Amino acid sequence: MQETIQKVSAPKAIHKIYSSVLGLFRKNPALLAPFVIFTLLESIFLVILFLAPRQPFKFFFGPPIAALWGERYLHYPFNFVLLPTLASFSRTFLSVFAGSLLTGMAVMLAQEAFLGKHLKLAAAFKAVSKKYLSLLTIVLIVFFLFYGLTKVFSLLLMRYFMAGHSSLLFLKAGVWFGPFRVLLNFFASVVIQAFFVYCIPALIIAGETLSRAIAASFALWKRLPLTTFLLIGIPMLFYLPIIALEHNTSFLIGTLFPESVLLVCFAGTLLSSLAIDALVTVSAAHVFLQDRDSSKVRR
Repeated sequence: MQETIQKVSAPKAIHKIYSSVLGLFRKNPALLAPFVIFTLLESIFLVILFLAPRQPFKFFFGPPIAALWGERYLHYPFNFVLLPTLASFSRTFLSVFAGSLLTGMAVMLAQEAFLGKHLKLAAAFKAVSKKYLSLLTIVLIVFFLFYGLTKVFSLLLMRYFMAGHSSLLFLKAGVWFGPFRVLLNFFASVVIQAFFVYCIPALIIAGETLSRAIAASFALWKRLPLTTFLLIGIPMLFYLPIIALEHNTSFLIGTLFPESVLLVCFAGTLLSSLAIDALVTVSAAHVFLQDRDSSKVRR
């Protein structure tokens, strides 16, 4: 696979990878199980957050929401303005503590599917749970790198405009803190994930230690940089409309109805977990497996 990818253009390589992975999903629907589980978990959390202004949930969520954002966000329709932010926090929490394990399970199931074996969810859970700490560490590294990078960028922008500057590269502050920040966050997410996307396959498939898995991911990214960026970036492009809508809750509430924000959050959950995460995770496992097999043949 490595030689094949290097001989053809990155777009053609991506087409081959996606075709193989989509065919794998069609033959093995059980491969979607970890992503369905995560979708259900995220949906449950989203419903709870939607009900946060109501009892008995208000007893637990009311004080922190009032303290951090204000009392009005516990009342209709302002609760829907805050909902995407709360949903983002819950997704991050679930991604770290549950998604790390489920991603490892998905990679193990993908390996079995590529080998033509019967997929056993319970066996995958038992095997992957032994690597939970390493999986958790990888996801935390990615999270803190992304959070740190975007936070530094936001602070630099704030200091720049608070110093009295009216524009940066001919663009006003509203543009930088609006659409440009969304695009830069998107780009930062793609870049950081590209460096680490092969870590979990190396950890689960090759049985590497945490440090060696990170090194293996960097090495494979270095050999296939554009292919890796496209592998992650193309699916994530489909999430941009959801991001745009979640950043314009006032538009949704004023143009449609407040509950439309909840529908957008649900759509984001389904798209990100069942489509984007599934495609990227299994595609990365596919590339890693084929690269490892190619390396063995050359030896």
